[in-house]
Amino acid sequence: MTLSDLYDKIKSHLAAIGAIAVVVLIMVAKYSSFMIDFLTKKSKAEVDAATKQAAFLKAQEDQDNLEANALIKRANELSAEQKPVQDDWYKAKK
Repeated sequence: MTLSDLYDKIKSHLAAIGAIAVVVLIMVAKYSSFMIDFLTKKSKAEVDAATKQAAFLKAQEDQDNLEANALIKRANELSAEQKPVQDDWYKAKK
């Protein structure tokens, strides 16, 4: 049996293996493209959700700051209305 006889026997198998290899390479390329698209869309959705959450938290923080400033202003007004504490506040009154 010579090398050419061996080649004649397996050449159809080699062609099939080559075709399968090409199909596998195409599938890998398509899978990679699909995964890139999927991850890109998922990342964009996460960024959009985080942006929405950040805007909500910023609005809440601004509202809390307004309320805190109003409380500080009211506390300052109350302290102006009150009499100062005497130095002998801890002594019993006679």
